[in-house]
Amino acid sequence: MPQQIYYSQPYGQHGVGQDFLRSNPRATFQSFLPELSMPMRRHYGYRYDDLYGQYLGQLGQEIRSSGGLPSLQFQDFLGNYPWLQEYMGIAPRARGSYQNRYAPRARFLNF
Repeated sequence: MPQQIYYSQPYGQHGVGQDFLRSNPRATFQSFLPELSMPMRRHYGYRYDDLYGQYLGQLGQEIRSSGGLPSLQFQDFLGNYPWLQEYMGIAPRARGSYQNRYAPRARFLNF
């Protein structure tokens, strides 16, 4: 008969859920995407490697400056990431906004 395992904290409150997110950075990244608007979700959906690389860079800086173990978690990095500021700094065409979608060019001018 299998033994039942009881966790001292419910799933998702610094227990099994948090352990899962700590051990799976891609799942942590994907958990932040639903909070973004659809165009931002499309843009950031393919940027996991870039953001994870920035996180690793910050970890390296933290290790070099303190000399000890880093304390920054990927979840905290994503929580403090300037999603909107970076997105608005991108050219409108790169964000998927095309002006001609709303104001098409006049093709023929008849006088």
